[in-house]
Amino acid sequence: IELIRHAIECKVGVIAITDHDTLNGIKSLDKKDPVIVDSGIQIIDGIELSAKTSKGIMHILGYDIDINDINLNKKMEELKDNSINSVLSIMEQIKRDYDIVFRYDDIRDLVNSNHNLGRPDLAKLCIKYGYATSVQDAFDKYLIDAYNKTRKTSKGMPYDECLDLISNSRGIPVLAHPKSLELPEK
Repeated sequence: IELIRHAIECKVGVIAITDHDTLNGIKSLDKKDPVIVDSGIQIIDGIELSAKTSKGIMHILGYDIDINDINLNKKMEELKDNSINSVLSIMEQIKRDYDIVFRYDDIRDLVNSNHNLGRPDLAKLCIKYGYATSVQDAFDKYLIDAYNKTRKTSKGMPYDECLDLISNSRGIPVLAHPKSLELPEK
């Protein structure tokens, strides 16, 4: 709701909520909240999916999706499970390489969190335990190397699967930040 309040303060009339590889943000939003209703802001249900390409990862936005689509929800659960497994693998790697260990309670809280996990979550734990002074420091010291040792394939789904998930949930697929892909102009 903080993002919506900020959009309202900035006199934004339409906003899309497009979290990376999860529907949790848009699903948790109460569109009947008086702040939203009274402002008249229009909220578009969306998602941003990570798609594999030959150069790495590109992102595909899905606007006006059906957030209750069974196949889309099933895939998001699978992605969440994958993110947990990936983070646990990285955690094991930094334990082996650097003898970095986190308390069980912190690991449990991470696994039970309501978002897809990633290296920034581990970076925050490294800071909390004094292994790093900043997120960038944690990445530089431990997480880039650990990720490279543990990754089996690049993150993301085939782009055609992303397009199908969005289209089959009655959404409109749009390529996100195309300039970052450094594609040829023709």
